[in-house]
Amino acid sequence: MAGIRAMLIGVAVAALTAVTVPAMAASRAANCPAGSVCVYSAPDGGGDRCIWNEDDGDWNDGPRCAWLADTTVRSVRNEGLTPVALHRQRDFAGTRVCVEPDTTVNVVGRFASHRWVDRC
Repeated sequence: MAGIRAMLIGVAVAALTAVTVPAMAASRAANCPAGSVCVYSAPDGGGDRCIWNEDDGDWNDGPRCAWLADTTVRSVRNEGLTPVALHRQRDFAGTRVCVEPDTTVNVVGRFASHRWVDRC
């Protein structure tokens, strides 16, 4: 009887875990509007957020996201239809990180521009 109980508990825990993972992914996706790329000040789509739905050659030009001036980007979510390349320098220069659609990646660093690309 104890063996059956342990097995049932294990199955229940596995089922709850399987449900939790997609829910976490769904909350990240809900946090970034469709057609947009979002950058965050914390890993896994947490913290402060900046949102774009078009290319931006200079993140520091304009009042869009004041926190980017003194805080590093820690994660990126791409809710667009094509990959997006984030560049460490303005005007799409410098080392880039490419993020596929429907993907969240954790990064550490300063970025200054991004653009939608055909492939990574």
